[in-house]
Amino acid sequence: AMSFTDVLTAQPHVKAGKLRALGVTTAKRSQALPDVPTVAEQGYPGYDVSVFFGVVAPAGTPADRIALLNKAFAEALS
Repeated sequence: AMSFTDVLTAQPHVKAGKLRALGVTTAKRSQALPDVPTVAEQGYPGYDVSVFFGVVAPAGTPADRIALLNKAFAEALS
């Protein structure tokens, strides 16, 4: 089986020997898994794909709730 996942999810499994990381998709090696080469290093120059996370809410969610969530996430990420 093969999977694309973020480094922090994969890291404990790689370190435990339960998962073999073939490469990271960012331009630079990950500090979390420094021995795993980048895709670019493996023959695909310019390959640079970063992971992002998003938050969704149902249509019609009240604006005050959206503002509250926005504030909470901004504080958590700063």
